Amino acid sequence: TDYGKVKLKATNHLKFLHQFYDFPVVILRLYQVYGPGQDKNRLLGYLLNSIKNKKIIKVSKGDQMRDFLYISDFIEALFLCLKEKKTEGEIINIGQGSPIKIKTLINKTMRFFSVKKTRIKFSTKNTEIKTLYPSINKAKRLIRWKPKIKIETGLRKLFSLHA
Repeated sequence: TDYGKVKLKATNHLKFLHQFYDFPVVILRLYQVYGPGQDKNRLLGYLLNSIKNKKIIKVSKGDQMRDFLYISDFIEALFLCLKEKKTEGEIINIGQGSPIKIKTLINKTMRFFSVKKTRIKFSTKNTEIKTLYPSINKAKRLIRWKPKIKIETGLRKLFSLHA
């Protein structure tokens, strides 16, 4: 995608600056960070907004696998990267490290708010990447980090603010 190409160019430019000018850079690849204040153009923000405003929820079939990371886990990883000298020049995946099917995530959300499935309209089109989740082994090794908040706990935290 164009978005992917821009990210790749930015990554290559930052790696160049680090390699030739010793520019201190750490490239973090984030995977679906969520939490309080979630933007409405992201899946969980969209679901919450649609439920709150009693709108029909329009989503894909939900067969895609994605990785969701609670905001506090991301913040912890960010600070650890900033403190650790070994991360300079590295590309580090920051995510939960275990995917969840979008359909499962939607069903958990619907159950939490006791919303009827008739409020969901599934699309037959699906041009998205089927599976997208990171290996977080480098984060574990370099900054001794792993996420603490499992998806169910994070969703409960997020949803309790909107219930």
